[in-house]
Amino acid sequence: MKRLFFWLGAVLTIALAVYFVRFAVNAIEQYRLGPFMTPDLMLATIAAALLYALCIPISGWAWHVLLRAMGIHWRPGSLAAIMGVTQLAKYMPGNVGQHISRTALALAKGIPVGAYAGSVLIETVLAMIAGLFVGAVFSLISPVPVSSLIVEYRFALSLMAGALMLFALVLPCFFRAFKKLVRDKPFGGKWQLLEMTSPCYGAFGPALAGYCVNFLVIGLGLWLISVAVDAHITADYFYLTAVFALSWLMGYLTPGAPAGLGVREGVMALMLSGVGQNDAVLIVIAAMRVATIAGDGLVFIVAALYMRLKTLVSNS
Repeated sequence: MKRLFFWLGAVLTIALAVYFVRFAVNAIEQYRLGPFMTPDLMLATIAAALLYALCIPISGWAWHVLLRAMGIHWRPGSLAAIMGVTQLAKYMPGNVGQHISRTALALAKGIPVGAYAGSVLIETVLAMIAGLFVGAVFSLISPVPVSSLIVEYRFALSLMAGALMLFALVLPCFFRAFKKLVRDKPFGGKWQLLEMTSPCYGAFGPALAGYCVNFLVIGLGLWLISVAVDAHITADYFYLTAVFALSWLMGYLTPGAPAGLGVREGVMALMLSGVGQNDAVLIVIAAMRVATIAGDGLVFIVAALYMRLKTLVSNS
């Protein structure tokens, strides 16, 4: 039976990799970056892809922190590998493939259902809080003139970030109430699979910091691309980081968009209007999408090799 699951997993992995390569090629052809791909822009795009790929080990560490607070001890590298090898599934239509594949792989590896459900729910909330917080704060501290879209909604963004922070503080209370509801009548233990584990408060701060660092790292890659494209783009590192954080959040919340494709670019175009020539802004946005696709591909390869090497070592 284990051999059957191994071969099924191998076939699915190869099929997903082929689908991703086809998706990546089509996306790159659609953006038509070839004529604008100068040596500086190529180097900046590669650097942005490497920086983007760093988000998986950082997120794996944050997941490790949450699980450890629940009494589940997994190495950050193993958790990052689970996230990395299922990352390509987010490019499938529906924008839920990575969640389904990650759930299946994590449970197959032995992570308890309750701990997995609780940690991923908290991860999702904290990641959204991080995106909104970084977007609101960095747009406030950016010294350059910013998009009227941000100026108009800056106060609302700050309020939403504060509200999500408060929600994060009461999450443990929600978990306790939910567990009591599942155990009590009329349910009486019938829904034990829904019983989620909650980490202690001490894990929330480090995990949230990790998700914030993700946006800071990606923002650096976007800034490198903007400098390579046009030195006259007035958006600085802080504003570009805010732009990516908020556009990522919109893409993440949009159902059906594979990896936020189209949604993220549309929001970025709106927020970057006026910070440079339109053609330069569009090249920056397209190069950043190419960098994120390349970063996901790199993460998948490294994670797959890590898991394979770990299997070989354990069997030797």
